[in-house]
Amino acid sequence: MEELNRALEEAMADWAPATAAQVIADPAYIDPTSDPTDWNTLIGSPTSKLGVVVANVLNGPGSTAVAGWTDAIDRAHASGKKVLGYVDTGYLGLTGRTTRLGSTATADWVAQIEQDINAWYSLYGSSVDGIFFDDGYNVCGTDDEYAAVYDIVNQYEKLNHPGAMTVLNPG
Repeated sequence: MEELNRALEEAMADWAPATAAQVIADPAYIDPTSDPTDWNTLIGSPTSKLGVVVANVLNGPGSTAVAGWTDAIDRAHASGKKVLGYVDTGYLGLTGRTTRLGSTATADWVAQIEQDINAWYSLYGSSVDGIFFDDGYNVCGTDDEYAAVYDIVNQYEKLNHPGAMTVLNPG
């Protein structure tokens, strides 16, 4: 047990200082071109209170960079906030949800998730501080099989984007 606690402490030290304060994360799904006032309010909020912003262009990054989103993401990042890109995990297809190509196979969901991770960084660059994995399946599965899939995509993010923050939302 002591070894497990030590490993957990070491892992936690990699992503948050011991003195880190709790901050609010805002799912900023508002199109900044149609409502710049809301984005300006988010960006102008003290980072000590609002520290994380989740950007969601089109239930993910979309296929091309959108100028209004690029500006909002860059400004939010420059203000000191962590900007997380929204990635739909589709409950790994376990509830019948399909990928953009119409598959419910978990392996196809993993491939789409990895494509979306790569797209966030390709389209919006270093202003993206990590990924917000949404629609996480809230059951671990036999022998933690579903939890292991989320670990795979989390490790993919961390390996390809060192220092990235990740959040899994079961919902």
